[in-house]
Amino acid sequence: MSPLLALGGLLVLVPSLTFAGGHLETARKLVRSGSPAAAIPEYEAALEESPREPSLWMEMGDVRLQAGQTKAAAKAYQKTLTLDPGREKAIRGLALSLEKSGETSRSLLEWRRLSQVSQDGRAEAEGHIAALMNGQAAPVAVAKPAEKEREAPAKSKAAAERPAEAHAEAHAEAAAPKEGHNTAKQPALDKETIFQKGLELYRGGKKDAALEEFRKVLQKHPGHSGAYYFAGLIRNEKNDPEKAKFNLSRAKDAFYRPRALYWLARIDEKAGKKSPASSGYRKALELGLDVELSQDAKKRLEALGGAGGKEKAAAHGEKGKPAAHGAEKGHEAPAAHAVSAPVALAEHAPPALPDTVRKLYSWNAPWILFPAVPATDAPGKLFAEAAEKRKAKKGDDALEALRQLQVRHPNTPAAGAALLGTAIVQYDMGLYDNAIASSEAFLKDNAKSEFAPQAQFLTAVSQLRAGRSKEALEQISRLGARSGPSFPSEAVRLSALAQAQSLSGKRTDAASTLRAAFGMESNLDQKRALALRAYREYQAIRAGAQALPLVQDALKGCDKSEACQRLSVAKADLTFQSAGGKGALEDYRKVVSTWPESSDAAWARYQIGNCLLQQGHSDQAAAAWKEAAQSTSYWGQQAKFRLEELAWRKPTGSK
Repeated sequence: MSPLLALGGLLVLVPSLTFAGGHLETARKLVRSGSPAAAIPEYEAALEESPREPSLWMEMGDVRLQAGQTKAAAKAYQKTLTLDPGREKAIRGLALSLEKSGETSRSLLEWRRLSQVSQDGRAEAEGHIAALMNGQAAPVAVAKPAEKEREAPAKSKAAAERPAEAHAEAHAEAAAPKEGHNTAKQPALDKETIFQKGLELYRGGKKDAALEEFRKVLQKHPGHSGAYYFAGLIRNEKNDPEKAKFNLSRAKDAFYRPRALYWLARIDEKAGKKSPASSGYRKALELGLDVELSQDAKKRLEALGGAGGKEKAAAHGEKGKPAAHGAEKGHEAPAAHAVSAPVALAEHAPPALPDTVRKLYSWNAPWILFPAVPATDAPGKLFAEAAEKRKAKKGDDALEALRQLQVRHPNTPAAGAALLGTAIVQYDMGLYDNAIASSEAFLKDNAKSEFAPQAQFLTAVSQLRAGRSKEALEQISRLGARSGPSFPSEAVRLSALAQAQSLSGKRTDAASTLRAAFGMESNLDQKRALALRAYREYQAIRAGAQALPLVQDALKGCDKSEACQRLSVAKADLTFQSAGGKGALEDYRKVVSTWPESSDAAWARYQIGNCLLQQGHSDQAAAAWKEAAQSTSYWGQQAKFRLEELAWRKPTGSK
């Protein structure tokens, strides 16, 4: 486990994030030594490697808050909530950092949010709300690490002696109304009474009756993690895995989440889905699983062996490759809606993009053509056979054919090309280090071959896939513009160059290179992909307006495809940034009318409200947010918060 951070009243115990490398360990040492400001660059480097890990963003928020960087801390907490919307400590951190930044309106919104979702944090949140409404500074309770450390052994002992469900019950009981407590001021406690009844029925073996009580809890409080968790356990015990997964996946608070992930992994393992099961066990362990379940999860992981290795690579990047650019064998975009809006109400970042959408922003490694070897003799025919097997995705057979060619017909042109063919097949199979070795061996003996540029390009893209971006950048830059047999187009070379630049931290160069590639590309689908990548890079360097012409050009002749959907949203977001709500309003409305059932429609409806409010039309904004709030998505929830804020502080002169 990582160090216990006591920062401005925030105590955060997060799992070790070994995938973030040495930067994270250095950062934590600096924090422990009392140098939070010095730790920030190390956290930034760790986040470059693992940008989708909420616990890491949480630590960044804590450290920035301790260093007095309140606005930057707020952004880090918001990113945490983007990746893990139910994390109560991040909501508290966001509320506190906004309050310290003087952003009273947004701070009130987050304190109210905490009071709604957190039983433990409700009293503190209400204290801050009252103080802020009276124009006072609320006192911040600073936790005492020594007391927490004394409590930890007792908790560990209890965890070792009691089953996981008992832990969950104890947690639920701690949140229940205490005898003599004034419930008149806390009507939400009624749901806890029902929840306790459900637990008692569950302990008594009356599963159907317990399930009904948990349903009642969820009717009163749709986000109650405990009700979802125990409903999932019951359905799993009743051999209804699909409904169990539905319930367990919605148990998202910090206490229930690791246990829910454990049981989800158990369900996947039982169904023979080894890779998802392994991934689930790992994630549960990272989040901090009970001792008993932790031991069982480790045993199950060991029994599953290497299962899930590919999935782990997809989640954290390929060998040595930053996850920011590698979740789908290309590089994933940051959240596409994270706009720097002219008004505070639009500063919330959306949830992480699903895998199918991330692909649209990704660099897709090109298909490398086989060297053109005439099939006029026995060696040539054997080479052509290998090419056909490679085309049929029979990599092992293709490698064997190429090996036989080199053994049977050495010192022939086909045998010379076979080494390059071997590198290409290894590249197809994801054996990037092998591909690099084979292509470099080919170049050593064939430096002046007509296929040498192709081998150099193959080396570069293999280095990219293996996470060696700086080497790839040097290699592709040395190549320059080329033409020749089997060599890719200049647009393809520039696309790979932009990827290498982006992964090497040269995002301004990457944006310019993508603009050049866009101008040279003739394939419409490729142009759209390049425009989306350019949009992402320009957004990263806070120059989104420069991507707008490319996005507008790529939208010409667009259909209802997902790429066109993402481009339409990008255009609306960029217009909102540059021209404000008045200019972007129709663009967001078009997204809703064209793709009404898409995930982007929820964001667009939410932004329609922001556009209207920015123009002073608060009643119309409220109507738009009421429509958005019908969605169960993250943005539907955000719309509810906007409506609440509007009710508390209606803008002066609103219409």
